Parts: sequence; C-alpha cells; structure tokens
Amino acid sequence: MIDANEIWHEAEEQRRYLFFGDSDINWYALDLKEGMFHELDKPSGSVMETFSDFNEMLASALEYTLD
Repeated sequence: MIDANEIWHEAEEQRRYLFFGDSDINWYALDLKEGMFHELDKPSGSVMETFSDFNEMLASALEYTLD
C-alpha cells in the first residue's frame, strides 16, 4: 500500500488522497482534505461515489469484485 501511494502521489492532484486499493476502472481512497471516502474513476480521477465510512467503501469494492 505504501509503494502504491508513492507512485500515485507523483501526480500533484492525487496527493490529497490516501489510496487503499483499485479495481480495473476505479480507485478507492480517503480524501485527506475532506475526510470522505471515495470511489474514483481511474482515467479521470473524478469522484464516482462517496461513502460515509471505510466499511461502506470496502463493502462496495467487494461487491463490485464479486459480481
């Protein structure tokens, strides 16, 4: 996770996020400025979905992976 964040943080706009993981098309991250958990679109970095907490984000990521 540390190595991945170092790579993702090479881009200035991505330094506001702590990345927990990714799928084929999404990143799962904590927005350090807002304190919100997000699913981000990989190509654009746009917020696709916002979660109230880490558990909700994890459940969504697992559901996506298992479908």
